[in-house]
Amino acid sequence: MPSFLKSLFGSKQPQKQLAVAEPGKMFAWKAGCWLEATEKTVFLLPGQLVRDGEKIGSIIEASSADVKIGFTESPDRKSITEIRLKLEAGQSATIRRSAQAMMVADDQRERKIYITSPDDAA
Repeated sequence: MPSFLKSLFGSKQPQKQLAVAEPGKMFAWKAGCWLEATEKTVFLLPGQLVRDGEKIGSIIEASSADVKIGFTESPDRKSITEIRLKLEAGQSATIRRSAQAMMVADDQRERKIYITSPDDAA
C-alpha cells in the first residue's frame, strides 16, 4: 500500500510510555487514557466520578475481570466518596471522565506504569 494511503487508512499502533507514579501525589488522569501496572498498584479516584444512577463499571473499564474495584461510601450511604482501583502486573484500566487520581502504597515506593493516551489508541 502506498505510504500516503497508509497514513490515511492504516491503523496506528498505540504507543505505551513508561512513567513513574509517586505515592500520595495527585495526577490528572485523562478520560480514555489507559494505565497499565508493572507490579501491584493501587489508585484512588474521587467518588464523584460516579453520578446518581450510574454504576462503577460504566465509568471504569478494565483489561480483565480480575481487576479489583472497591469504594468507600459516605456515612449516610447515599454517595461514594472514594474509588480504589487495584491493578496487578500487566492489568490496565481507563476511566470515562477525566479526574484527579493518586497512587497509594504502604511501602511508599514509586511504581512504574505504562500510559497509553487516547490519541495514541485511535
